[in-house]
Amino acid sequence: FSRTLVDAGVAPHHAGHLTAWKIAVERMLAKGLVKVVFATTTLAAGLDVPARTVVLPTLFVGDREGERPITALEFHQMTGRAGRRGIDRIGFVLVLPYTPRDLRFARELTESEPEELLSAFRVRYYQVLNLLARHGLEESLRVVDRSLALYQLSRRSRKRTRMVRRKLISEFKNRVEILREFGYLTPDMELTDDGRWALIIRHERSLFICEAVRRGMLDALSPELLAGWAAAMVAERAPHRPTTKLNLAPLRNLAFELDALEKRYRIEPSGFGEPFRGGRRSKANLMAAAVYRW
Repeated sequence: FSRTLVDAGVAPHHAGHLTAWKIAVERMLAKGLVKVVFATTTLAAGLDVPARTVVLPTLFVGDREGERPITALEFHQMTGRAGRRGIDRIGFVLVLPYTPRDLRFARELTESEPEELLSAFRVRYYQVLNLLARHGLEESLRVVDRSLALYQLSRRSRKRTRMVRRKLISEFKNRVEILREFGYLTPDMELTDDGRWALIIRHERSLFICEAVRRGMLDALSPELLAGWAAAMVAERAPHRPTTKLNLAPLRNLAFELDALEKRYRIEPSGFGEPFRGGRRSKANLMAAAVYRW
């Protein structure tokens, strides 16, 4: 079934898909091979991946508070992906309303001004790799200097803007040095083979995940233990009671090693070790144990 969709140039894209599938779809989108994409708000999260037609199967999205209607900003970001530059003269958006109320809401969204986009920009390792892969060091620093976060801050306080600019630039350079120290970058700031595959791990804890893989820490694990360790690495919400105790010492030691390195470079901590504090009742062990038993 998936092969039929791919051959036809049709693809779904949302946060629940496996990373490999999302990467494949995004690469096809970037090359203009996808004519229709069934989109959720994941596609609104800054991915530059146009298609001829964007289909919105629903106008509602689930978050930690439950189900809510999409915002005008999310609607415009998703529908703005319709139309491949240089390929399509026009882009199409299909909304699938379940009720007349949904249809009225869709019309309201098309006529609504998008809400102000507030930047939550923080320098992450995968962002550093992404910028260096596209621009090189000097241009990457200029991109950071032109970030939305600094622009919005400049409208409120020029003094604070200068301070934050220095902090962002310094943090970017220091994360570059850490990536170079671990071998993800060459001395000339080119991505190594490890850097190129690390580029696709778009996660706040990407360095932690990549180092666990590179050091072979996952190679000899059973499928059940591998699933538990993976749960500990991503540090999602955990149950309240432990179901069993797993040996997470290698992961914990790696997390504390990375925390110590960031402290040495005086950059904002990524908090790799925080989920491992608390022994058997640590967040990492609670999550790992639940997935392992499952």
